[in-house]
Amino acid sequence: MREKKRSFDSPVLPFNSEMRAAIDEIIDKLNDLLMDHGYGSIPVQSYDFYRKSDQEILNMIKKKIEQEKIEEELRKDESGDEQIRIAHLTMLLRRLKVVFFWNAAIFSDFSYRNGH
Repeated sequence: MREKKRSFDSPVLPFNSEMRAAIDEIIDKLNDLLMDHGYGSIPVQSYDFYRKSDQEILNMIKKKIEQEKIEEELRKDESGDEQIRIAHLTMLLRRLKVVFFWNAAIFSDFSYRNGH
């Protein structure tokens, strides 16, 4: 079965607000439970959707989409640059090969004439 490629041009909320509120509540209860037992606090700043509004999440997703587009364009540019470098190196190696064999032919001819 073929996967449908999702368009990232229009961001979609990964969870509805009720589900996010329930997840936030679970995180809060887990955090309280850990702290009651002497452990440190959960790093809630690591959770992108923790205590965020729909608009904040959509803005964050839009920003990530734009960043991914920019990175994709940079990768395309880099691959083009890489192709140019490969072409230049190939041309350089061909020139060196010609020079090497040209010099080898001259020196072997010279050695042969001088009896070495």
